[in-house]
Amino acid sequence: MKKTILIIQPYITNYRLPIFKSFSKDYKTILCASVDNSFNVDLNIDDKDFKFIRTEEKILLKGKLFWQNSLIKYFKQEKPDNLFITANPRYLSTWLLLIFAKVANKKVFLHGQGLYSKENISKSNKIIYAIFNKLCEKYICYTDTSKESLIGLPIYKKCEVAENSIVNNNEIEKQDISQNGILFIGRLRDGSNIEMLIESMININKSNNLSLHIIGGGDSLEELKNQYNYNWITFYGAIYNNNQISEISKKCIVGCYPGDAGLSVLHYMSLSLPVVVHSDMKKHMGPEASYVEENIEGIYFERNNQDSLEESLKNLILDKNKILQIQKNAFIKYKKITKPSLSDRFLSIIKKYGDY
Repeated sequence: MKKTILIIQPYITNYRLPIFKSFSKDYKTILCASVDNSFNVDLNIDDKDFKFIRTEEKILLKGKLFWQNSLIKYFKQEKPDNLFITANPRYLSTWLLLIFAKVANKKVFLHGQGLYSKENISKSNKIIYAIFNKLCEKYICYTDTSKESLIGLPIYKKCEVAENSIVNNNEIEKQDISQNGILFIGRLRDGSNIEMLIESMININKSNNLSLHIIGGGDSLEELKNQYNYNWITFYGAIYNNNQISEISKKCIVGCYPGDAGLSVLHYMSLSLPVVVHSDMKKHMGPEASYVEENIEGIYFERNNQDSLEESLKNLILDKNKILQIQKNAFIKYKKITKPSLSDRFLSIIKKYGDY
C-alpha cells in the first residue's frame, strides 16, 4: 500500500502542478494550495492517487504575514506519512502545521530558496532557520546558491539540492544568427523593468534593425501597447501554450529579462537563447539567475542601469560568433539542469529520507 504525502503550496502554478502530479506514481498524494485564476491552471485531474484541495490564503498585517486555511484539518483527515512544505516563514499556518507534524512524528521536507537574497544573516533569520532545523527531516534547496547561503547554520547539514527547473516539451536546440529578435517572457509587473528594455531597444535601433517580442500579460499591457507603438515591437499578451512560445522564439537570437528574474532564465535556455539578466544575484525574484555564467550561457548588465543594458545587448548582438557559442552553451545547461527532472530529484530525496 502506498504511503501518503501531503504537499503544501501557497499557490499552484502551471509548471508546478505536473511535478506534484507525478508524485502519485509512488505516493498517495494530496496537494493543498490556493488558486490564482490569472495563472490559468487546469485542475481537472483524473488520478485516483492524486487529490487537489483548495485552501484559501488570508493576508494579515497588510501582507507582512499570511494564513492558509484548513491545513490542520486536512493533516488530521489525511494522516500523511510525509509532508512537503514551502518554507515561507511568513505563513503562520505553516508554523502550526510543523508543530503538529513534529508531535505526530511525521517526516517533513521543507522546500525553499534559503537566504540567497540576504547580504547578512540577521538574528531573526538565524532563529527561524534554527527552528526549521528542529522541525524538518531535510531542507530542499532551489539551487546550489541557496544551499551555500546557509553555510554556518545548523540546518546546512540537512540541506539537499533539487535544481528548480521547468521542462519545456517544446524545447529548441539551435545555433542560428539569421534572425534579429530579442525575446521577453514574463508577467508585465512591477519589477519586470520592461520599459527599460523597450527604451534601450529604441536607442539601439537608431543604428540597428532589431525586433522585440514581448510575451506576457498584466495590468499595464494595454498602456504599454499605446505608449510604445512601434512596428518592430510585438506584444503577444499572455501565452500559456509552450509550442506557440517556441515558434515565436525562432524569430529571436537573445532572451532578456531586464528586471528581477526567476524561471524565465531557464525558459530562454530551453530555446537556445543567450540570457541577458542583471548581475545583482541577491535582488532577483529567485536564485535561478545563478544558472547563468558570464559569457558562457549569457551576459550581465548593471541592475536598473539602462546604459549598461544597452551596452550589453549591443556588444552581444554585434558578436555573431559569441552568440552561436552561447546558444549552444545555454541549451546544454538547460539539459543538465532538467535531467533528471525536478520531480525525480524531489522523489529521490523523499524516498531516501522519508517513509516510503
